[in-house]
Amino acid sequence: MENCLLVDTIKNATHNKYHQKLESSPYANLLKNYKLPIESYVGHIRAMAIIHGVLEHEIRKTRNKTLLLVWTEEMQKYPLLEKDMIYFFPQWIKDIPESFENAQSLAKNIRLRVESFPESLIGYLYVLEGSSIGAKVIKKDLIFQFPFLENKGDHYLSSYGDDTLKKWENFKQRVNSIQIEPSQKQMIIEAACEIYEGIIDIFQSLYPLQMEKMKYLSVSLNPEAGAHPIPQDVKEIQASIQAGEKCMDKFPYQKIRFGERGRKFAHSDSAWLATLVNLKKEEVIHQVKWLKRVLSNRGLPSYMLQVHLEILHDELCKLVPEKQKEYEKLKIAAEEIYSFRQSYMNEHAFSSLSKHLTSDMDKECFLKTGLSASLLASAIIDEKAGIGNTVQNILKWVTDSQVHFVDAFQSYIKRVSSLITT
Repeated sequence: MENCLLVDTIKNATHNKYHQKLESSPYANLLKNYKLPIESYVGHIRAMAIIHGVLEHEIRKTRNKTLLLVWTEEMQKYPLLEKDMIYFFPQWIKDIPESFENAQSLAKNIRLRVESFPESLIGYLYVLEGSSIGAKVIKKDLIFQFPFLENKGDHYLSSYGDDTLKKWENFKQRVNSIQIEPSQKQMIIEAACEIYEGIIDIFQSLYPLQMEKMKYLSVSLNPEAGAHPIPQDVKEIQASIQAGEKCMDKFPYQKIRFGERGRKFAHSDSAWLATLVNLKKEEVIHQVKWLKRVLSNRGLPSYMLQVHLEILHDELCKLVPEKQKEYEKLKIAAEEIYSFRQSYMNEHAFSSLSKHLTSDMDKECFLKTGLSASLLASAIIDEKAGIGNTVQNILKWVTDSQVHFVDAFQSYIKRVSSLITT
């Protein structure tokens, strides 16, 4: 059926119901009166980063034709939010837990909608694209109060610049051009209402501030990380980030395959690992085994986790030497992974694996993928031990991105597998 009025239908169902609530929120009123605490603005940016990070990632993964008719890459806001977050990061502004929880709730709903009815996310896009018009007003008030933020911490609010209205009109045309059934239209409207209500909840949580409840959360390191704890000691957070960076440098595979998103997860995973030192040794080992399984199933062999734990231990001891005894638990967990691997392949064989790269094709495929002989051997051992489908995950990625290397990898896997004790 012809669906030329979809945008108007969404507007009629949402505008009067929600706009007044947004504009009358304490957050909006403080902006208008130039009395907004900087913590509230940073909370706004971090909450929107959670929403956009998950939404944009899920849209890129989907193959839903209707949704992809509406979405264009120029609609990305997450890279702009990242820039703003990077600007504020050195100021060590703590997070607002309630705002974080509200944003996480919307992120969860996005994932559910992708699974059940991806087209409904057009309702989310309608609200978020429409907010770019209001963002121009917010930016004007924000810069009046905080002139030092201009072109530094206001990228999200400046997403389209002078082309905002033109981009909005183009978006509406794309939405109005899609063909959907009445029941689908209703689901899009419900999604628009859902995100409006979620953003109102976020705005309500941004002021008044409850300073005693504010703390460092994973969102400041990685908006997609979820609700796991990170250290509250700034030095421990710095050590965690440094460990994540060094681990990325040691394993080019992680950079090549997962890019900037992988870097963010290296930071947040590292920070979570740093919190484990508050547990008993046995519980630390248990938690690390859980993470080992999770990462292995994502194509990250356990050898990487072992090295990460070793580097993290060293970085923490360097910055917070008075807690060296507690940090030893991380070293013990790394030794557990080492001992596990030793039961399948001794250290001499493991460290000599590169000699099995017998052809130029072998060497080239490892160079292009960032994988190493030791990483792939670790993946083979993980899979043989039933930890995860590590090898299959890696092979799928190689097939999708470097298909001409698949035979070389499979040949190498056979050669290394023959060296493993079962």
